[in-house]
Amino acid sequence: MDGDRAEPTSNTAVGLCLLPSELIHEILLRLSIPDLLLLRAVSRTLSSLLASSDFRRLYSPASSGPCLFVLTKRFPRDALLRVFHPASSRWLRLPSALLPSSTDPYLLAASGDHLLFASNSRRELLALNLSSRSISTLPHPPLGPRRTSSWRRSGLKLISDGSHFRFLFAEIVGERPFLYEYGSATGTWRSSEAVTNLQPVRGGVWLNLVQFGNESVILRAGPSDEDYPIVLRPRLSAALIPRQVEEPLRVYGGDGKMVVVRSTAVGVGMRVVTAVEVWAVTAAAGGGVEWEMVTAAPEEVVEKIRRPFGVMMGCMEEENESTGVIMRLRIVLVSNLEGSWDITWLGRDAAGSWVWVPVPAPESGSTGFFNMAGIVLSSSFSGLSLLL
Repeated sequence: MDGDRAEPTSNTAVGLCLLPSELIHEILLRLSIPDLLLLRAVSRTLSSLLASSDFRRLYSPASSGPCLFVLTKRFPRDALLRVFHPASSRWLRLPSALLPSSTDPYLLAASGDHLLFASNSRRELLALNLSSRSISTLPHPPLGPRRTSSWRRSGLKLISDGSHFRFLFAEIVGERPFLYEYGSATGTWRSSEAVTNLQPVRGGVWLNLVQFGNESVILRAGPSDEDYPIVLRPRLSAALIPRQVEEPLRVYGGDGKMVVVRSTAVGVGMRVVTAVEVWAVTAAAGGGVEWEMVTAAPEEVVEKIRRPFGVMMGCMEEENESTGVIMRLRIVLVSNLEGSWDITWLGRDAAGSWVWVPVPAPESGSTGFFNMAGIVLSSSFSGLSLLL
């Protein structure tokens, strides 16, 4: 918790309950989810009020903002799921009872109140609904049971519409690109072979298939079940090809854009970040499509994250207009150096300003944090389900 923030006590809760009910509601509606959870823990009266349907209807999900889910393990079957709330700079620990037990889970994706896990021991997909606090097992996909190592983060996407969700992933089978989609409303899978498209398109879900040399293969799934998938092969410009021994990290967000993180060596097994760039699929001058850089983090932001690391991975989410213009962008980079983890949160707002959000280490001193088992962003997680 923040060092300069006073924790609620039972006396604070009692004093709050003595206020007029209208004023209590007005105060609670202005608090973040972490603050509400702390109040709930010290007062049964407030706990009942926060769990009421009236409060849940009035409380704005926007007050919670985007969240970062991190799954860690002390042992293969001893997992901890935490949520980072950037607006309050706090970590929340979800009850262990919500997690799939004895399945060696790996966190694949999140959207709204839905989280998707892959079980390495059972080779199954498990969906957690935080609102109903229920876990369901998905039927095996058309490609059969898969281990966690078979799931490529850049080639899958989870989309929640409230009570139901769609899970999409792309694979090349027999040198042909396929889209596989599961719908929780019907409880069934369907597969579609993608067709080649030479012109840029907007909207939909973009899944990375292959990255080799100066070319890449991307599958675009339409926004609805009726749209057929298409394949684009954007070329990489000379500016994106690794310079000498530099190998940039590429993070795909599922919206036709990717983050390129450049770094340089500073010692044996150590590197530091030198640039964070955002690239998008655009029309090429000679026809077809290509990757083009659209924005980059300013030097003063990069300087804040210029810390040595050994290995790094990342995730990103964006909100954009129908024109394709970036409105808001969130990037999370997770690095490890000799067993010590570090998390970096970068954001870009609608005005084009970049920000760096400090992410404190959750539960400092806990050895459970050192075994990472999945990290995902969710811009639509309201957090209201945690108040039940």
